Amino acid sequence: MPFKYDIFVAKAAIKSGINGLDVAQEEDQFALHEEAKKAEITYIAGLGATLGITNVLPRYGTDRLDTVYKIEIAFAPFRCVAPAPGLLYTTLWEVDPQVKGRLIYQDGEFIRVPPLSYPKIVVFS
Repeated sequence: MPFKYDIFVAKAAIKSGINGLDVAQEEDQFALHEEAKKAEITYIAGLGATLGITNVLPRYGTDRLDTVYKIEIAFAPFRCVAPAPGLLYTTLWEVDPQVKGRLIYQDGEFIRVPPLSYPKIVVFS
């Protein structure tokens, strides 16, 4: 279970004064925000497999626009599950109905959602 180490890695980065990122996240990492600011480091959790493309770049773009009504991110959950145990674990986590830590950000707040919530057909051409 690789996610169980996330909080310890984040705390170690803060204690060491080292900037960092995490492709996964545990909700407890967000509680470390003030500690990271005091340590004058940047630590970003939850970048996912796209390492910021789907969560940091939309913010970068919205900061440069006058008005933003909505941001929609299409996620195509296709991946080969055989190459590494970490990818298999992540794939199973994404669809596991027992996982309670899934959050989305909607209307200015984080909301807990079950797996595969908000389905939408997106045509990738």
